[in-house]
Amino acid sequence: MNYISVLINCIIGLLMLGGIVLQYNLGKKGARWTGLVLPSILFIFSMIIIGNIIYNDITIYGNISAEILQTYKYSGDSSPNIQEYTVIKELLRYGVVSIILNLPTCVYLSIYLISKRIHQS
Repeated sequence: MNYISVLINCIIGLLMLGGIVLQYNLGKKGARWTGLVLPSILFIFSMIIIGNIIYNDITIYGNISAEILQTYKYSGDSSPNIQEYTVIKELLRYGVVSIILNLPTCVYLSIYLISKRIHQS
């Protein structure tokens, strides 16, 4: 294994651990909104990434999808609703990407709720 990749993995692990400790400390503070800072930042970041993916699909890959649909149209293939299939496939892809990108948000919200519950009692 390359030493640089091991170093990068260690740095990412330390950043994740630091984020968890920071979220726990922010969650146990008295103010209500301090524990929601990191989950909000991560949620906004994930929405920006999803918007970027959708924008790239429309601008860059839009013509490729149109060519594929035209090929099916002129080939005489009687495939049922190929356009609906591509739309459903794209919506599923955006949904899966959204779930994956928002996993850290859910983890930080869970840490916030657990730390609030522990320090209220």
